[in-house]
Amino acid sequence: MINGFTLHDTNTAPAASGEMLNGIQKSWGFVPNLHRILAQSPAALEAYSTLWGIAEKTSFTPQERNIVYLAIIYENECTYCMAGHTNLSRMAKVEPEAISAVREGRPIADAKLEALRQFAAKVTRQRGVVSQADVAAFKAAGYDNQSVLDVLVLAATLQLHQSSRRDPERFVHEGRRVECARQTEAGRLTASKAAVAIARRQPLHLAHKETEDDRALLLVHAERP
Repeated sequence: MINGFTLHDTNTAPAASGEMLNGIQKSWGFVPNLHRILAQSPAALEAYSTLWGIAEKTSFTPQERNIVYLAIIYENECTYCMAGHTNLSRMAKVEPEAISAVREGRPIADAKLEALRQFAAKVTRQRGVVSQADVAAFKAAGYDNQSVLDVLVLAATLQLHQSSRRDPERFVHEGRRVECARQTEAGRLTASKAAVAIARRQPLHLAHKETEDDRALLLVHAERP
């Protein structure tokens, strides 16, 4: 059980969800915990699967789409999501340096991808409220109005994904404290900054250094046969 939600399998999930879980198992060889949680509601599981499919129909290339996902995940500080989408980005042939840059909150060398990263980050950080100047800068890099709307599609897809993984009250309190302690021990966060972040509930905007722990983290959150 995660945050009070049951991790369903094909035996415990509602019938409609069970069929979808079977399909996921056959396609991927395992069922991620995200899908096992969403399985409580067949509508939620279908909505996520549908949104994921729609996201692939946006005007972005697979590389651009994954840059948007990583930028949003960085802003939302989801370690598990970052590990998963790092692997998906590699599969989509995103340049390793671009992946590392987004994970660490650094500019991407490619100017167009950097504009995309910045715009996706602002949409997330500012809850969809961006200025005319933000949109103009995005378009100046080679994007258009369709691209603006497509970023919203990808943000909506990840919102369902990441919201299902969080208990807001616990995240703000205990989860923030534990994460700060872990990052301080790893040398990515000073003790003073951690204390301020906990007290004021500020975003940490931590650099997600790529490590061998990424794959281990994914396995912890997935049921394998």
